[in-house]
Amino acid sequence: MKQKLSPWIYQFTILVVFIFIISSCKEDPEPLIIPPNSIADIDENIYKTVTIGSQIWMAENLRVTHYRNGDEITALKHISWPNANEGACCDLNDHPANTKTFGKLYNGFAVQDSRNMAPEGWHIPSKEEWLILIDYLGGQMVAGGKLKDTTLSWMKPNIGATNESGFSALPGGCRTIYYVDQQAYYIGYFWSITERDSEYMYYLSLSNKHTYTDGLTSSYYKNAGLSVRCVKD
Repeated sequence: MKQKLSPWIYQFTILVVFIFIISSCKEDPEPLIIPPNSIADIDENIYKTVTIGSQIWMAENLRVTHYRNGDEITALKHISWPNANEGACCDLNDHPANTKTFGKLYNGFAVQDSRNMAPEGWHIPSKEEWLILIDYLGGQMVAGGKLKDTTLSWMKPNIGATNESGFSALPGGCRTIYYVDQQAYYIGYFWSITERDSEYMYYLSLSNKHTYTDGLTSSYYKNAGLSVRCVKD
């Protein structure tokens, strides 16, 4: 005599078959589409790029939250920032909405981490690579104007800003261990990977008050949080 399936076994069987059918019909994720003259990081953030002389630069500030191997870059609020002795990132003024415009701020430990936070095929520039860029744009006294974005991201007067280079530099300010984030909308600070010594690294800065480039002869302590641009290998 043929034995009937109990109702719960029948329902369970139907459910398993339904799940199998749905799973088998599920489409593979669509591949990331990267527009021309753009790159993507490990988080699939897409950045515009620009060729300036013999170099190719990102035309936006880095906003990645992972190193190339997938390890997370520690995200810290301002209250925890002074105690960091390893790579860390943050949102300007701890407001995530600022990252869309200004990117993340990173400390020097993250910049120098061997796991590398630059997109594949790119790297964080050395002091010498920044100087090549500045020289190509006419030297220290005028290059800042050609690098600065002309949008309202900069506070007025944003003297001499033309963005002739297409670099579109933004005023992300900096995070220090003593104060809340400083000089946002007035000054853009950008790390180089070059050390002055074990505690300090060289950087580039641009101001809304003039056209010349500052830094590169100066250095910032590695605990500070600055913006990052990458250059193609």
